[in-house]
Amino acid sequence: MNNTKIPSSPRLLFFYGSLPAGWESKPGLCASLQHLDTAFLLVGVGRYPHAVVSCVTAIESAIVEALPTAAGDDLEALVRLAGVRWAVPAPLRAGVLSMKAQCDGIGRAGYSPQDDPGPASVLVHGLQFLERVYRMEYAFEVRRSLLPYLREHLNIAEQLSGSLADADARLAWHSFAHAVRWSVSDSFMSPWDLDARDARQCGHLDWPFDLHQNADYRLACPICGSDQGCEFDFDGEEHPVVWVDRMECKECGFSLSPDDRAISERLFSRQLEDERPRILKEYGFACAC
Repeated sequence: MNNTKIPSSPRLLFFYGSLPAGWESKPGLCASLQHLDTAFLLVGVGRYPHAVVSCVTAIESAIVEALPTAAGDDLEALVRLAGVRWAVPAPLRAGVLSMKAQCDGIGRAGYSPQDDPGPASVLVHGLQFLERVYRMEYAFEVRRSLLPYLREHLNIAEQLSGSLADADARLAWHSFAHAVRWSVSDSFMSPWDLDARDARQCGHLDWPFDLHQNADYRLACPICGSDQGCEFDFDGEEHPVVWVDRMECKECGFSLSPDDRAISERLFSRQLEDERPRILKEYGFACAC
């Protein structure tokens, strides 16, 4: 790691506001933030194994910047040093070492889509580990510096990661991944694509359900906020529980199926709280709200 002063701030896609104090003389910290930024982008395109690789590299860079004498150490030694210096809890240390083991497997044996659930399930440990290092060493609250709508979906991913089995771990990142894609979509659109979208000329997305939108239920898409182009279908059979059983937003393309209930309940909990009496009444229930 060199001590060269960095001439300009690192280009980050998903952060805003100020960087950690003194970043100009901390190339390892800047590299760590860029690796984390890349990990988010890889989650957005469904490359969970590669996101884990980027997250592990972000961890290594952040530790070595703070402990330059450990630059030649392997990750296990770095994690052990981090545990002492920043009192990192044992579960987080174990989670990062599990990520490293997966990285080694990816590098040597390749990967297939069947390998995605494992990396998706451990990714949250790497993020929590990084947050602790950033906070305690660099006085930087990384989550507060995320774009606000990404922060919300990252919180949901964190909440669900602990409750879903490995096989369902990708669901925890479903809304965060789509929010990432939506936030960078303009960069991958041609001028005529942008014109068509702005003029609301984009065609209806293919969707295997016969959905409807009741004009009384003006629920906003949890990604883009549109309340005009979303189609929803509510399932109210488990009285008095109501959730969005499936949806499709014509504005940003975000969709949910009946298999996505775990994340649907979190995405729409606040909005449905207001609409619940009317929905239950339409379904024929007497609502004692």
